[in-house]
Amino acid sequence: MTPAIGPLTDAINHLKGRIGEAFVEALLRRANYSVSRVGREAHLPSLLKAGPTTYMPDFLAWREERIPGPQGDRSVYNILAVEVKYRSQPERFLREEAPQVFDAAQDGWPNFCVILVSDQFRDDRSCFQVLRRGASGAVEPIDIVSAGLDVFPTTAAMFSALLRQVYQALSGAAVNIETQHGGS
Repeated sequence: MTPAIGPLTDAINHLKGRIGEAFVEALLRRANYSVSRVGREAHLPSLLKAGPTTYMPDFLAWREERIPGPQGDRSVYNILAVEVKYRSQPERFLREEAPQVFDAAQDGWPNFCVILVSDQFRDDRSCFQVLRRGASGAVEPIDIVSAGLDVFPTTAAMFSALLRQVYQALSGAAVNIETQHGGS
């Protein structure tokens, strides 16, 4: 059930985007990443500044990796720049928008990925698809379970089921509001 296009739909899509960010943050934390919000919306100066700004991903996520060596273990930190995008039409986003997101970010963020969040994928994959740009320049979706982030299949399935329920409740509420208020 999808509400009509308009201000209410925009508000619902914005809420779904913020909810998607919270789910992604929780998934990364369950995979033992530390996560910090660094995106433009997180910093008051960038909200007040007029004019172009430097691209900032939504999150920086990092975790310690222990590397064994002849003189003992050493710590290396794996840092990942993460942009989260909610889209109700994920296939369209992959075709039309994803390359521009990578163009804006990739030069300044070498270990960059987009996590596309949607409850509208056409097949049985989870609601969380990690997008990376390959050597050919094509943007490829990889299920979060297979993307090397150490998210377990049961965790992705549980979070996907919860996300679908939350999104369905929001969409249903929007339809009810539209019906009660005659679409205005």
